Amino acid sequence: MNFVPLNEHTQTQYAKDSIGDTWLKITVPNNLLNKPLILQFPTIHVSNYNIYAKQEGLWQKVSVNTDLEGGKISPQYQENHFITDYEIIYFKSKSSYVHYGDFILVERGEHRSIMINNMIKIEVFYCLFLLSIVLISALYSLFKEKVILIYCIYIISVFLIYLIEDGILYFLSNKQCNELLMLAILMPISCLLFSLFIYYFLDIQKLSKKLKYFYSFQVLLYIVLGTLLYQTNNSLYFIIIVNSTLASTLITLALALKYYNRDKSVRFIVYSFSVIALTSMTYYLSIFPGHYWIFHSILHHDSIKVHH
Repeated sequence: MNFVPLNEHTQTQYAKDSIGDTWLKITVPNNLLNKPLILQFPTIHVSNYNIYAKQEGLWQKVSVNTDLEGGKISPQYQENHFITDYEIIYFKSKSSYVHYGDFILVERGEHRSIMINNMIKIEVFYCLFLLSIVLISALYSLFKEKVILIYCIYIISVFLIYLIEDGILYFLSNKQCNELLMLAILMPISCLLFSLFIYYFLDIQKLSKKLKYFYSFQVLLYIVLGTLLYQTNNSLYFIIIVNSTLASTLITLALALKYYNRDKSVRFIVYSFSVIALTSMTYYLSIFPGHYWIFHSILHHDSIKVHH
């Protein structure tokens, strides 16, 4: 296989084999050789991959979510426990997405401290999120306004999306849940709820019937694509669903700006959520199958030929 550098900031190299599988050639620092190590990609979008490590002259496939004693574990993201005496390990996946090569490769003890710190941050974040849901629910119980109820449901849907993206569902379900399918269901619901909230909040829900047809078509599209994703597990359908929902959010924000461009609060909402939507679209587009293959096909680096 012909390996090329994944990016200019890392020694990790990238290649595609003859059947389209993605390979990474990862360098293990000398100070980590012959020590219990953990390799982990901190994202739910890099999973179902294999790590190959060399020990005493033999290449071995590392058991997924299994500690060195053979016990099964339930991590936040897929974990790979191994010991190697060779400075190179290999990553193999059916997916082209490799999270920009941002992985954790540390000793087992250090990994535990990293996870503890991350969990503390996550707990603080979710406590604040839950507090906001409680406060919004209290406001609805006081005023009984439909717009507050819609916003509360919208916040709950965003909360669930964060739970999935942060690997909490992977941890709780012991890898038995289809995270992409869950996101493909929740993200259209969340974006449609946000559009509904904007219309009610700005009192522009009586727009032309063309918009109603537009959103009705989108709902039908999400159902069809969601069904295809469930049947084929092809992440291409997931990318289409997610980015079309984010695009519909941008359309909603553009309409709000068109009708209320003189209102400073509306402009603040539009600009803030537009940045969030565009950032999200950029992130999810990077998961598109073949993204890295296309990227590296236009690079002019010297190839390094290796044999497995």
